[in-house]
Amino acid sequence: MTITIPASPIHTRIRLTPQTAAAILESPYSFAQDAEQHDGERWSLEVEYPMMEQKDGAPIVRAFTQAGRHDTFTFACGVPARGTATTFVPNGGSGTNTLPLTGTISGTLKDGDMVSMSDGTNLRLYVVAADVADGAASIPVWPKLRGTPGAAVAVGASARGTFRLVEDGFPYDIITPILYDVLVKAVEAL
Repeated sequence: MTITIPASPIHTRIRLTPQTAAAILESPYSFAQDAEQHDGERWSLEVEYPMMEQKDGAPIVRAFTQAGRHDTFTFACGVPARGTATTFVPNGGSGTNTLPLTGTISGTLKDGDMVSMSDGTNLRLYVVAADVADGAASIPVWPKLRGTPGAAVAVGASARGTFRLVEDGFPYDIITPILYDVLVKAVEAL
């Protein structure tokens, strides 16, 4: 089951962090290092809410995080864009950092803009890795494309990814008997 993160109460911050699977092995004798880069790439997500009173939305956020206690629970979340592109049609590209297009893009995308595509199961969230001009035939993205992107593409404020909560339970900091402080942590559902 995939739901959308609650629109109310309004969060104060969304932090998307790109994660790559890399390791550095260091000799304890010479301190020589060997870096290993692996294929794993994903997003981690933190959604921070303001301190709120019980009557102002704490039960809504609590219900949302408690609904996510099962492995099958996922939710959609995204961030806004700065470019002017609204649509484009992907043309394959699985496993690469370049999204080829059928035709060309109408409008522009800025380095750091977010786009999302469905792989048939989940919404996949990608960041544009360099400015893309009107008329371009491909888009550089991170992370690598997963599956074969479908024809449905969202750009900007409607760009969303599918995430899964990282913990079965979330702490609620009760500052006073009526004030609650909540931070929701999740990772991309792969």
